[in-house]
Amino acid sequence: MRISTPVNIIVDTDGSMLVNFKTWAQLVSDMSTLEGIGSPEGIQSARRTRQYMDTAGSPGSRLYIKTIDADGTGDDKVGWELV
Repeated sequence: MRISTPVNIIVDTDGSMLVNFKTWAQLVSDMSTLEGIGSPEGIQSARRTRQYMDTAGSPGSRLYIKTIDADGTGDDKVGWELV
């Protein structure tokens, strides 16, 4: 008796990512910590709950968390809070 396992195809015949895989890859990417120099406020776009590390910051002023998706005007570069 041969048991076969289902094959989960993640790319199309032309090598492009299929929709489900592209969605998953974006979700995983959105969980990574962003890095940069200085505060991200007004500069770095991100979704709520994303983390940002100021690589030039001193202890106590390095990690920021995005607390809102966007302000009332749709600006998604605001809402970063130092933690």
